[in-house]
Amino acid sequence: MRLGGNPQKGEAFIKLETNHRIVMVVFIPELEGYYEDMFEVVKISINSLIKTIPTKSAITIIDNGSCEVVVNYLGALFKDGLIDALQLLKTNIGKIDALIGGARASREPIITLTD
Repeated sequence: MRLGGNPQKGEAFIKLETNHRIVMVVFIPELEGYYEDMFEVVKISINSLIKTIPTKSAITIIDNGSCEVVVNYLGALFKDGLIDALQLLKTNIGKIDALIGGARASREPIITLTD
């Protein structure tokens, strides 16, 4: 049993450093057929977003059951600090449900949903 009280119970809420969050869903289950060029498109989209957002904005990427190559790329972006949050889903739950989950996890007053 723990002694004492939780030190964070008495503290105020965590202060946000951002006022805007962009939530993007990515679904590339394979790199063949219909999805053959999609990985390059996603990389261009994310890199463009990273280079053009204001400093008071943050990026959440939700991987909706993509292949390992895509998951590794997104993990590297997160590890390098280029995106603020990364949610990995093992199976595709649909674009709308993934976006809603990302929006619910956001605390910023302005949220942009994109795919």
